[in-house]
Amino acid sequence: MTSALKHHLSVIRAWLLSVLHIVLFVGNLLAFHLPLVVARIFGRKAMDTVLSYHCLMHLKNIELTGANFTILGTEHLPPVGTPIILVSNHQAMYDIPLIMWHLRHHFPKFIAKRELQRRLPSISFALRNGEHLIIDRSSRRRSLEEISNYGAAAEQKGGTVCIFPEGTRSATGETRPFKLGGFATLAAAMPSAVIIPVTLDGTGEVVRDNLLPVHPDANVLLRFSPPLNRAEKDPKELLSEAEQTIRAVLQEYRSHHPE
Repeated sequence: MTSALKHHLSVIRAWLLSVLHIVLFVGNLLAFHLPLVVARIFGRKAMDTVLSYHCLMHLKNIELTGANFTILGTEHLPPVGTPIILVSNHQAMYDIPLIMWHLRHHFPKFIAKRELQRRLPSISFALRNGEHLIIDRSSRRRSLEEISNYGAAAEQKGGTVCIFPEGTRSATGETRPFKLGGFATLAAAMPSAVIIPVTLDGTGEVVRDNLLPVHPDANVLLRFSPPLNRAEKDPKELLSEAEQTIRAVLQEYRSHHPE
């Protein structure tokens, strides 16, 4: 088989997988919306459980593209009920289901932008009704106040909050500088929380061209690093340490999994 023929077959495969992936993605959003609405009647735990399986279906959809998953460091997670701050890089929409499924017993919550609270079946409903925090990023002062109040509540009930200090997804997969504001506010509101750097890779590769076509056979990483030592460190030092940890993990992982 010539290299040209291999290339054409690879392109055809990618486009076929893209069509299948998009159909299953939309189907997943529609199929889980009503179960989430019903689960809400029975309380947060029931809703979180349904949402976890919704996330699992997204991961299974990624698997159909030939993606390989590497999950590391779950032994670094503290017991359920311990306040936790997850500090993660952010590549694509699939970061959230990846974290939610593998931390499903901790019921992680996310800080989401206002634009996501409408028009997306399942996702928008879960954000509005699943005790996640929705902020208006155009009002920085109000956003920080809401993060502070949210963090204080999570501290009191032993919740897990995930924050993406880059502020937005990195379309290229290259980690952007971490912004201090939201993290510093959250860390101050959760003084006893365990801070865990979370490294994600490969999710951005799957959706690199907005699924047109999907990129098959991506190597997807989710790694929980050991908790940071908070003793005598201010938020700036902690965030810098988390960022350095994530960058180092990415560099090591990519050296063994080149594109």
